[in-house]
Amino acid sequence: LTAMHSPMLHYEFVRRAITLAMERSARERELVSELLSKLYGARVLSSEQCGKGFERLFEVVEDLQLDIPAAKRYISQFLARAVADEILPPSFLSDPLIERLGGEVIDHAKVLLSIKHGLVRLDNVWGTTSAASVDDLKQEI
Repeated sequence: LTAMHSPMLHYEFVRRAITLAMERSARERELVSELLSKLYGARVLSSEQCGKGFERLFEVVEDLQLDIPAAKRYISQFLARAVADEILPPSFLSDPLIERLGGEVIDHAKVLLSIKHGLVRLDNVWGTTSAASVDDLKQEI
């Protein structure tokens, strides 16, 4: 991503990574969740870029559901995980524009986050991995 020298397109990376992961197994979805968290932690991705990536997903979720019937559930899980990993602030889920765009995806993410011990459970919403670095995650994916 840094080699692209186009931070204004990083949101597209977020959208594509999540879209591709939804077509894969739980292991790959977990790896993408971890990769987003590591890239945010390394300051390669910003909260705004990740938020815009999710906004783009909300805009195409109906089309995604044609090929991936569980798309709304998966996006909700990715979104809840992003909030749990502090990539996105909880206030993202309360923004009126985001609530309008995301609809039931936002509602489901809020439910996931409100479950008792939900943040702990979201750490491995897809399963567990042993990858420790961004390079390891890229190799795993």
